Amino acid sequence: MPIVQWNTGFETGIGFADTQHQHLFEAVNRLEAAAVGPESSIQVARALGDLMDETVAHFRAEEACMQAHGFPGFAAHAGEHTRLLRELERFQASLKAGQGLPPGSADFLADWLKHHIQEVDMVYAPFLKARGV
Repeated sequence: MPIVQWNTGFETGIGFADTQHQHLFEAVNRLEAAAVGPESSIQVARALGDLMDETVAHFRAEEACMQAHGFPGFAAHAGEHTRLLRELERFQASLKAGQGLPPGSADFLADWLKHHIQEVDMVYAPFLKARGV
């Protein structure tokens, strides 16, 4: 069963962001499945690496769009992104050190993603939509 499920309550109305958010939901679910299943640490590391790649690509696209349109809350928003990337790097370091994925990692990521979209991304959505994005 997925740890996090996409629904219309997560739609920002910004096409590229909504598509990428859906991919992030899928990546978190793949990580959870690998972490709780009989998967090897290699599979968990691969799922985490895929999540990291998807997250970095999404943050770059979102930040570029906000900067291109002069979103006034850019610095704070980018700071949220940086904090999550640090957590993902911490998870990767734990795996590399042979300690496994920290307990509750997938739950943390699912909660972070839901909160970030509904509380943080929804702030930029009207601004960008008003500029034709």
